[in-house]
Amino acid sequence: MKIFISAILFTLFLFFNNIIFAQTTHIVQASDFVFTPSSLTISQGDTVKWVWVNGMHTTTSDSSVGEEVWNGPLDQSHLSFSHVFSHDGVFHYKCIYHVGLGMIGTITVESPTFVSNNIEKPYSYSLEQNYPNPFNPSTTIRYSLQYESMVKLIIYNVLGETVKVLRNTTETAGYHKISFNLAGLTSGIYFYEIDARSTDGRHQFLNVKKFILLK
Repeated sequence: MKIFISAILFTLFLFFNNIIFAQTTHIVQASDFVFTPSSLTISQGDTVKWVWVNGMHTTTSDSSVGEEVWNGPLDQSHLSFSHVFSHDGVFHYKCIYHVGLGMIGTITVESPTFVSNNIEKPYSYSLEQNYPNPFNPSTTIRYSLQYESMVKLIIYNVLGETVKVLRNTTETAGYHKISFNLAGLTSGIYFYEIDARSTDGRHQFLNVKKFILLK
């Protein structure tokens, strides 16, 4: 009996060991007095990597919530700086040389928002309708990637103007979701668009859906 129970526990261990919280490296470029993108929503355990393009920059944390302050130089001698965010929270950072020009950024870290199961992969790309919809001010978007892909997930208003960049990074194949809020926006119709391109360049998925912010 003990051997049978041990076998079951070992099987469960192998199963759950194959369920991995997907961890992603998000790239932020520093150039022309701007961090691009300047706002990121990431999962706990993800890495943000600031990459120097031109100018004299730094990434100095303004936040003491859940993380120790960091400070990374970015110039021709230090082309990149990375930081792993291990706690939830909102973390602000700035370029000390160009903060007067508005060169600041925000990183929102959430609990892991998706699980990638090594046993089961999606058979296709998909983008689901957000839920709830209408919403005020928070909602969730789910999508699936058949292959490892460079993902852009962007919110637009009815004029086609970018309201918020939710994703702009490479993600693993699997099922994903992201929760966010639009508390600072007025009621109305908005659109979210996904542009997913497999890293081997052979597959692309484009889709747009409408949602309503109702205050």
